[in-house]
Amino acid sequence: EHSPNIVMITDRTGVIEYVNPKFVETTGYSPAEAVGATPRRLKSGRTTPEQYARLWQTITSGGQWRGEFHNRRKDGALYWETASIAPVRDETGAITHFVAVKEDITRRRKIEAALRASELKYRNVFAAVGDAILMIDGRDGRILEANPAACRLYGYSRDELLALHERDLAVGADTDPELPRTISKRFTDYPQRRKDGTIFPADLWVRHFTYRGYEITV
Repeated sequence: EHSPNIVMITDRTGVIEYVNPKFVETTGYSPAEAVGATPRRLKSGRTTPEQYARLWQTITSGGQWRGEFHNRRKDGALYWETASIAPVRDETGAITHFVAVKEDITRRRKIEAALRASELKYRNVFAAVGDAILMIDGRDGRILEANPAACRLYGYSRDELLALHERDLAVGADTDPELPRTISKRFTDYPQRRKDGTIFPADLWVRHFTYRGYEITV
């Protein structure tokens, strides 16, 4: 009920049995409007039939599906969400329900679009620089962009890094979870963690800028 993410539970045929308050806040549909309907109510026509087919094939065969949807709210506004959908089984192992945990990533998508619009003339420099560069959402610490040097340093692919937050790379995140959001600062011997779990000391130069109203940390 208090999850910051959307939670939706359907039966094995896809009929919605439960939605949490975040679903109501995000989509505009009340529980009474959602329960008994199917997720097709949220379709915008922007997600391909092939993606839905892959999703259904994955979860009905017992796997967990992860991906993104371009959906429509009750008021007609489009929004992006990332979703993880998994089956629930009874004591005999039979699939009885599906649970979807989803996050509204519309704001992130808008930031990415704005960055892409301005990045063309900087792309070659960004890619060629030998130092690792991460561009981070100044609001929640989500990684928005990473150059090839960052991928090599941390051992992640670009897509894997874009699914992380800055705290996922930090060591001792429980005590010092995030970089400063407003103060430009240099950190010396700041411990970082690679994908394989190895820890290394890094010198970090943290800078901030505002682009089209979005706060970005580099």
